[in-house]
Amino acid sequence: MYKIFLLEKLPFLSDYLGSLKEDNFSIITFSETDKALQSIEELSPQLIVLGVDVKESDLINFLQKIREKYSLLLPVLAVLNFYSSINFEQLRNLGVDFIVKPFTLEEFKQKIQSLLGIKQQCFVGEKEDELINKLRPYISREVKREMQNIFKKILEVL
Repeated sequence: MYKIFLLEKLPFLSDYLGSLKEDNFSIITFSETDKALQSIEELSPQLIVLGVDVKESDLINFLQKIREKYSLLLPVLAVLNFYSSINFEQLRNLGVDFIVKPFTLEEFKQKIQSLLGIKQQCFVGEKEDELINKLRPYISREVKREMQNIFKKILEVL
């Protein structure tokens, strides 16, 4: 059984991850970074999933402590909003993988399986135009160009 720590304040991701319980996943949810840090040693998770609602300063502090103690051995997946103001470069430098909402349950599941090494499949990221089309209802014409630049950076990380 794979143990996944979920750090979030609102129950959005726990609903998504709840559907993975049938696939041999154990989900342990935390709403505070301190409690999650204390439990890592005892419970030995294989993956940490970070919700969009965790304050950025808490998130960065949490990630720095994880990397100091566990290096890159413990994979971390951050779930970010499309309009997130979080510093992607800083996350990347801390060895964090991320997925941007909106996404399907299948995309989320594939990302988790990929990080856990469950399926040895090559994940081919969506092209910029495909991502733009997927998110078109949320994008105004004024920001389309800016979003294309952001997606280029995201795709470089993926």
